Amino acid sequence: TGRSGSGVFVDFGCEREGMLPFSNAKTQGCEGELMGLRKGRNVVVYVVAKSCHARMRIVLSLLPGPGPRLRWDDVVADGRTPYRGLVSNITEFGVFVDIGTERNGLVPSNLLQSQPGLAIGEAVTVFVKSKRRDTRKIDLSLTPAQSVLK
Repeated sequence: TGRSGSGVFVDFGCEREGMLPFSNAKTQGCEGELMGLRKGRNVVVYVVAKSCHARMRIVLSLLPGPGPRLRWDDVVADGRTPYRGLVSNITEFGVFVDIGTERNGLVPSNLLQSQPGLAIGEAVTVFVKSKRRDTRKIDLSLTPAQSVLK
């Protein structure tokens, strides 16, 4: 339905438009296809991330996401097992990353020095430092732990 400096807005039948970010298309190798989209053209999109705060954002992709979702119980919190994910939200206290579980994990802002300037929809590799059963929260890092965490 329109363009911005960071991507293309798409009406995909939801109460909010979704965003096809230029950064996401570049990492997926479909930047040319995204640049060729015109207003009113039909296109197949996949929802890759959504945020549930006041300014609800929906990040779309031209390619389907990875295979089956992970169960929270199957996530290994050893600080060394890599997980691929997509940045789903950026706040002053950190970056939320969708690693394929029912809850997004958080990379706290004090751990972001190694990769400043992340964008919503950007693919990242993260490591699970801990997970809390009572709140189902997942604590992430952008760098692996030096030794296996307990």
